[in-house]
Order: sequence, then C-alpha cells, then structure tokens
Amino acid sequence: MISAPQSPSPMSVRHDRTGAASGRGGGLTLGAVLLRMTDTAVTVDWASVLAMTGIGAGVVLVVTLLSLPPCCVDTAGRTATE
Repeated sequence: MISAPQSPSPMSVRHDRTGAASGRGGGLTLGAVLLRMTDTAVTVDWASVLAMTGIGAGVVLVVTLLSLPPCCVDTAGRTATE
C-alpha cells in the first residue's frame, strides 16, 4: 500500500530554523577565531551576510516552485488550493 507523504511537523520545522541559525553562528565564530589567530581586526559585513541569506532563500523558493507538479500550478502561478 502506498501512503501519501506527510507534511513536516512543527517540531522538524523548528529544528530546521535552529540548524540554520547555528550554522550562521558557527561560521561567524570560526571566522572570528581565524582572524584573531592572524591578528586581524574582526568585523562583520552585515550587508554581505544579509545578501547571501537572501540569495539562499531565493534559491530555496525557486527550487520549491520548480519541484511542484505541473498539475498543481496554473498559468497565473496560483496553486490548486487557492
């Protein structure tokens, strides 16, 4: 018997957000440690951080839209449930 895929639980969505936040925090921390090892001033270019976050979110959105089956999206881009 084939069962329909289940939607992610709120718990797994929360863990996804936590993982992304810890990844960003870990990357910034590792960068700061490496810069301090070379006696370089530690600064964060927040514009670049936000730009890369936006690009990542855009890629996720595009891949999600491209992975929808054609039967569920009309020419206006609305899903069948709207």
